[in-house]
Amino acid sequence: MHGGSREQGTTLTCDPHTWQPYEDQFAFLSSVRRLRPVEVDALVKRFGQIDAGPSTSGRLPSKPRKGALGVAPQQVHARLGAMLAISTDGLPAPLIAAFKHLAAFHNPEFYRRQSMRYSTFATPQFVRCFDDNDPDWLRLPRGLAEEAEHLVTAAGGAIEITTTVPDHDPIAVRFTGELTNVQDEAVTAMAKHLTGVLVAPPGAGKTVMACVLISRQQVPTAIIVNRAELLDQ
Repeated sequence: MHGGSREQGTTLTCDPHTWQPYEDQFAFLSSVRRLRPVEVDALVKRFGQIDAGPSTSGRLPSKPRKGALGVAPQQVHARLGAMLAISTDGLPAPLIAAFKHLAAFHNPEFYRRQSMRYSTFATPQFVRCFDDNDPDWLRLPRGLAEEAEHLVTAAGGAIEITTTVPDHDPIAVRFTGELTNVQDEAVTAMAKHLTGVLVAPPGAGKTVMACVLISRQQVPTAIIVNRAELLDQ
């Protein structure tokens, strides 16, 4: 409650529902009831041990065999937004480990340093693309929805995915060119999936195929490139 910080708006107590600062900070704090020690103990027992901070090792649990994923609940709940959040309620540990391996890959920098006899301190062996900070939800990259569904099915359950992705007004665009047979085959295959990666050699017409997909989906599209020449295109 440092006065200068409050004046700059950098340290304020806010209403958790609206995120608006309380008009009288000290009046609000004076109304907050202090917890008794027995209530603090009850909260500690309720939440248990909570891991906080970054991972210190980057290690992953052992990858289970596909036939040893445990028994999944009959219905596994998941939310599809910026990431795929899967409820861990009732999930067996081997299945959770399989999810984590699904969203992790070997770090080439680690093996490069190891082969050159350099120190691998602070260089993780795996690149972890999942978020397991929430004890009730495991978050994976959204593109792994289909693979996650296959794992749950292999464990004897079914995944129910609800989407939180906003709907956008359609855009009015159309493709006026003609595709080759190979391009048409690739576009048709990709249009069946919500996510995917198109890998093709230079000159195959990846930009053209992307334009066709945009015209078919009719939604606002972000185009991200890493070269000025591509940006000019």
